[in-house]
Amino acid sequence: MKSFIYSHYLGLRRCFDYYSFALFKKHFAIFYFEIQSLALFRRLNLLKLLSRKANMCTERHCEVLEVVRRCVPKLDSSSRKGQNGRICVIGGSYQYTGAPYFAAISALKTGADLSFVICAPEAGQAIKAYSPELIVFPVLTQDAFAEVQEEVLSRVDVIIIGPGIGRRAELVPFILRIVCEMARTGMPIVVDADGLNAVMTNLDAIRGLKNIVMTPNATEFDRLFKAEFEGRVIVTEDTLGAVKLLAAKLQNVTIVRKGPTDIISDGIHVLECAEPCSLRRCGGQGDVLSGVLGTFLHWTRRNSELFVESNSGGAQYTPTLVAAYGACRLTRESSRCAFERHRRGMVASDMVREIPQCFTRIFPDLQPPSTSSRSGSGGEVWPSTLP
Repeated sequence: MKSFIYSHYLGLRRCFDYYSFALFKKHFAIFYFEIQSLALFRRLNLLKLLSRKANMCTERHCEVLEVVRRCVPKLDSSSRKGQNGRICVIGGSYQYTGAPYFAAISALKTGADLSFVICAPEAGQAIKAYSPELIVFPVLTQDAFAEVQEEVLSRVDVIIIGPGIGRRAELVPFILRIVCEMARTGMPIVVDADGLNAVMTNLDAIRGLKNIVMTPNATEFDRLFKAEFEGRVIVTEDTLGAVKLLAAKLQNVTIVRKGPTDIISDGIHVLECAEPCSLRRCGGQGDVLSGVLGTFLHWTRRNSELFVESNSGGAQYTPTLVAAYGACRLTRESSRCAFERHRRGMVASDMVREIPQCFTRIFPDLQPPSTSSRSGSGGEVWPSTLP
């Protein structure tokens, strides 16, 4: 390109040296035409490159989504209560009772069997009143929690810590202890909202714990990045690279950076979920994602053999990465449907109501029982249409 422009520059300069206006016009016309042709050629090449990249991204996303589908448990009358997921949300305070509720109820709406909430004593009655489906322990104090820790946490499959927990200084060491102790047992942990503020005070404590998933929004991610890289500023145009860099620096902790496009990375791979979603930014949407993610984490963890099989074929996606992508996809679809229905009046509760139908559209694996099972005595009656 440089040599092309320089050769024409010499030709135009020669015209001025000989004071030939006609020659100048001729050279300029040729130069302009070739520049336009070159620009068109480059635009076409760029479009081809972008199209190829888009196709590669689509194929990769379809591949990941297919792995998610294979992890979704089949509905079976012989399954036991709790088999499809027991999710525990640790959060909730006097000011924030809605956040743990949205996380816990979203886990159930996605398909988990049981949802526990461990909250501050002053938040317990409100959360119990929101839904009878939730099992609520209002014991989020140092002494009271120690009494029920073994009873509750030994029964659950996934912990979500942070929604509505507040920023009291005395909770910081408590949150760090729970996250580190439970993550070292292999239990998947989702760290969200105020849980992130506690974790970023000591990122070394979670370094290398690969079953942790952090779900920061843009502001929280900036703070995490600066905490790890000592105030280094993120290049806005390379958010994708920044997410991967931070996840790698934390030794493969999975990060879901929420935004117009959700960016997911475990420090090795990066996935983007850019499905259309709500234009509303009401409170509680991140809590819904945390609950959905908790359920998917249990499902991908119990199907670990799928990832050994995929890795041998070269895909190398981890259970946390796949679960995060599935959760982002379902949450964005639910928010889009809720927004289409309610527009400016959409709230997080509307998203929760959309989860079951959106799940069925994205993961259409539900098959009605055979005719014989319907007609038998006491057989299950299958509705003609899904709710």
